[in-house]
Amino acid sequence: HDCSSQKDGGGLFALGGTYMEANASVSFHDCSSQRDGGGLYASNIQGNASVSFHNCSCQGDGGGLFALGGTYMEANASVSFHDCSSQRDGGGLYAVGDSNIQGNASVSFHNC
Repeated sequence: HDCSSQKDGGGLFALGGTYMEANASVSFHDCSSQRDGGGLYASNIQGNASVSFHNCSCQGDGGGLFALGGTYMEANASVSFHDCSSQRDGGGLYAVGDSNIQGNASVSFHNC
């Protein structure tokens, strides 16, 4: 809650690969960054966890999430964005690279 960064990834900055296992739950609330990824800035994201972004913002791209180098969501993964915004592109999500959603994985955007 209430995390901020002067650069990228207000809540979390993770490069080199990010894997979230089943039944994991991660949430970002009221996070902000001066550049990209208000809640999370990550590369090569993969997994089937539940991730939510609430009221996250940034001055650059990806108010909730800036995903670099590809995103792979396995079956049952869930990602939701609520009230996220950016000054540039991707109020909720900005993805660079391939994105692949498998099975019954879901992505939802609410008021972004």
